[in-house]
Amino acid sequence: MNKILFDTHLHTSELSPCGMVSYRELPKIFVRAGFGGIIVTDHYSQYSFSMLPQSNFRAKLDYYFSVYHWLADECEKEGVKIMFGSEVALNNGLWQDFLIYGDIEKSFRNTFELYNYTQEELFYFCLENNLLMFQAHPFRAGITLSDLSYVHGLEVYNSSINTNGVCSRSLELCLKHDLMQIAGSDFHYGRKPRTAGVYLPQEAWTADGFVDYYRKNTPELYVKRENDAYM
Repeated sequence: MNKILFDTHLHTSELSPCGMVSYRELPKIFVRAGFGGIIVTDHYSQYSFSMLPQSNFRAKLDYYFSVYHWLADECEKEGVKIMFGSEVALNNGLWQDFLIYGDIEKSFRNTFELYNYTQEELFYFCLENNLLMFQAHPFRAGITLSDLSYVHGLEVYNSSINTNGVCSRSLELCLKHDLMQIAGSDFHYGRKPRTAGVYLPQEAWTADGFVDYYRKNTPELYVKRENDAYM
């Protein structure tokens, strides 16, 4: 079966206040690092949207997906597969980020500000729209572990917190609660992403295909555990 390595967690400087690499540069960086595909997951929060220049939410959302499509054009030039995701932070007074996968453009355009949802509301929104919801970096310092009844899975390995202990705790929770597992670099800056991702076959290279594959399979994760800090 033909599988390629996807990074499932990365950011652009155009949309994420913490991002330092433009969408124009990202495809070349990931090609050099050995990835065949990426899932862009820029921040979707009240704060990140407040930093965008547009005057209202709908205009900001239009710009959000415009950047994604500009990135897709650059990926096509480099032969990189791309899917759209998002990292949603809720206005619940807790530091909790949720990685959303699937046809987010269609579903996000048909609702209001997701950052004003509760975790339960966001989860049911995902269920209704054939999306998957993972808590990002659940054991990062300062993060509050979410209600595991209202997520599909956890990001068990995030290269920005490259410790075996964190990975083990996340894996144990997934096994205990029958949750899906995902891994990503959480790329923000530099010339090389820290190496983590998921191997996906061709049927999982589309938004709906990704969701369907994850529901029926346990994808192979790729984790490079040695110290491969940003170059």
